[in-house]
Amino acid sequence: MITAIEARQISGETVEECAEFFSKHILTAANAKQRQVTVYHGKLEDEAYSRTDYWNSFVKYMSSLGYEASLFYEERQFVDMRITIKW
Repeated sequence: MITAIEARQISGETVEECAEFFSKHILTAANAKQRQVTVYHGKLEDEAYSRTDYWNSFVKYMSSLGYEASLFYEERQFVDMRITIKW
C-alpha cells in the first residue's frame, strides 16, 4: 500500500497550489500599478486550451478570490499560450 504522501505526489498539484504559483506575479504587477498579469505556467495552458475540469476548477477558485483567469493564445510561427489573471 502506498502512503498518502506518495499518493499526493502522484496526483499532482491541487487547484489551490496551482493558484499559489501566480501570487508572486500578481503582487509584482499590482505593485507596478497594473491590473493584470500574463504568465507562463507550464501545465495550466494545456488544461485551459482543452477546457478540462481542472481548468474549470481553477477558474472557479480564482473567481472566488476576485480574479478572472483566461487563456492567452496567439498563433504566429509558433503558438504562444499563457495564463492571464485580471483583477
